[in-house]
Amino acid sequence: RCVQETEYKQQSQDQVGAQTQPVQDIHQQASYAPETFTQQSSQQEQVASEVRLHLETYGSPKTVMRPSSDLFPLSKKLQAQTQIPFSMSVQPFGSPYGEETPLISFGNQPLVRCEPCRAYINPFAKFVENGYFWKCNMCGSKEPVPNYYYAALDSNGERVDKAQRPELMYGTFDIKAGSDYSSRPPVPVSYTHLRAHETPEHLVCRLLLEKKKKK
Repeated sequence: RCVQETEYKQQSQDQVGAQTQPVQDIHQQASYAPETFTQQSSQQEQVASEVRLHLETYGSPKTVMRPSSDLFPLSKKLQAQTQIPFSMSVQPFGSPYGEETPLISFGNQPLVRCEPCRAYINPFAKFVENGYFWKCNMCGSKEPVPNYYYAALDSNGERVDKAQRPELMYGTFDIKAGSDYSSRPPVPVSYTHLRAHETPEHLVCRLLLEKKKKK
């Protein structure tokens, strides 16, 4: 009988231990949960801080382009639910950096643009595959980098000539378009002197007479 009671007690203790073990595991997991949540929150804050710093460094100043909001919905569904209108105030030919707007030129070469959406190369474009391709930040298309615009990437994935490229450093810049953006050759400037007493009809008559004399 004593042996039976001892075995019964031992079995009871084993059953209690088996029942309490999962509870202990749950408590142990719960004790790690706040730390895991804190780590995830810290990582998210770090990523958000890096994004904000990137936008402030390379984004167009608000003196030139000012959106109605600095926060945007991530999806069209969320945008429809919030019903927040979006607008942009743009000041052409402004001086965003306290000096002349940076001017870039590709010479006689075509401008570097995204083929599907026609977006220009800009600081938020991502260069991949050792600089042979770039990913458009507007439509996500991966475009080949022209030979005349190629540069290798450093250990951080940035172009080695980035500091010498205003279009990769500034959110606002002017582009000196090449001959491929002209529908016809430039026409020389023509000057016409208007006399104070002349009416438009007199001006036309005088110009016709001068033209006739030259012939």
